[in-house]
Amino acid sequence: MTTQELGSHAALSDLSAAAPARIPGLPLSRPLRAWLGIEVIFGLLSLVTISLTPADTARHFAWPIKPEVTAALLGGFYFAAAFIYVLALFTRRWENVRVFIVASILFSSIEFAATLLHWERMSVGSTPFNVWFVSYVLPPPLFIGFYLWHERRNSAAPKAQDEPLAPWLRAGLVVLGTPLVLLGAAVFVQPDLLFPLMAWKFTPLTARAFSGWILATGVMMLSAVRENDRTRSRMVGAMFVPLLPAVVLEVARYPGQVDWSHAGVYGGLAVLVAIFVLGLGLALGDWRRVLR
Repeated sequence: MTTQELGSHAALSDLSAAAPARIPGLPLSRPLRAWLGIEVIFGLLSLVTISLTPADTARHFAWPIKPEVTAALLGGFYFAAAFIYVLALFTRRWENVRVFIVASILFSSIEFAATLLHWERMSVGSTPFNVWFVSYVLPPPLFIGFYLWHERRNSAAPKAQDEPLAPWLRAGLVVLGTPLVLLGAAVFVQPDLLFPLMAWKFTPLTARAFSGWILATGVMMLSAVRENDRTRSRMVGAMFVPLLPAVVLEVARYPGQVDWSHAGVYGGLAVLVAIFVLGLGLALGDWRRVLR
């Protein structure tokens, strides 16, 4: 072997040593698991302040939300999303939580951006606002860091036990997920696009806050399609299934604030039913494979 070949071989060896080993079935790191626990705490605080007591947002939330049915709607989404984070605490493998990480990055970024854009509407200085601010300023950089760290070390090689999603499920996730992503992004940029679609009054702030949920739901659907494996996609089914009853029960608490003749009521219900059906398609199966 020539001196030049020896030098090239040594350089390649140095590069191999510098790159992290790619591990199949990469374990979830302790820092990410700890952060998921903190996210559960933030989620529980949101549930207490916006889902259980939507009429008291002026005292218990980051900003006063009117009408109360809007707070109840947002509370329904927080309730359904809590299932993902609680289950993620008991999941051992990175690949089984990855499906909702990008959605979490985008959702928290949108909520933080909405906070800055509507600073004058916020109850700045109050404890609820401080909790809200911390819970959305920290997640974007942390989740991005966790995602990059794990993906550099995770083996992307197909596994013998992979179980691709059924064709109808993949098609449904794409057909519904794509317009949800586009709608969520459009409403954040132009909040008044949401106003004619809803059966009660929204403000630019509440429209932008809700756009985060719309976009995140669509991104989780497309992420499940990208994973194309029932085990790796199953986690988001834990949110999609309870979302329908959670939102229906929350909105039904304020029937007098809803225009029941508005087409948005039935269009929204149809979307929730479709999410429920897709969620069942994702959630049914062996959860032990997700958690082990």
